[in-house]
Amino acid sequence: PATILGAFMQLCNLGIVLRSVQPLAYLVNKGGKCTIYIGADGYQLLARRRHPDMTLRMDFITQHEADKGLWQAEKGSTPKFKHILSPVRNYDDAIAMYAVLSLDGVNIHDIIVMDKQERDKYVALHKGGVWKQWGANMWATKLAKKIFKSIGLADPDGTIASVSMDSSSDTID
Repeated sequence: PATILGAFMQLCNLGIVLRSVQPLAYLVNKGGKCTIYIGADGYQLLARRRHPDMTLRMDFITQHEADKGLWQAEKGSTPKFKHILSPVRNYDDAIAMYAVLSLDGVNIHDIIVMDKQERDKYVALHKGGVWKQWGANMWATKLAKKIFKSIGLADPDGTIASVSMDSSSDTID
């Protein structure tokens, strides 16, 4: 119970609410303790506090789109990005997922791509778990963490903020 309460206090401190329609965060049982995973949309909400004009585009790439040249990304001093969506798409056919970050709403700041093999490493590391239950959302969340680290939003351990809960009594306000 204390870990559940602590997770809710962390979410309140960050200004994130739990909801099922557009998950900003997830409550996860990790070793019998409740912990929070900030979702991709939660990372975006927190990033917009510091960068109000920020835009983040995230989507998956199918083998068909890659084969037909409908997908291109170039990093460098002037990053370039192109993705024309196939008329028929299925997440199960995804070979990669990308995140494109713009801080001013126009110019690309960073592009990150994670292929299916890298995703499968995280699935194996977590023994399925949250990756099995929320596959697409966890993939997007991992990309959001990586790209927001490039602007210094996330700490090196992957957390958004360190929450200090010092209390001189047993009362929680």
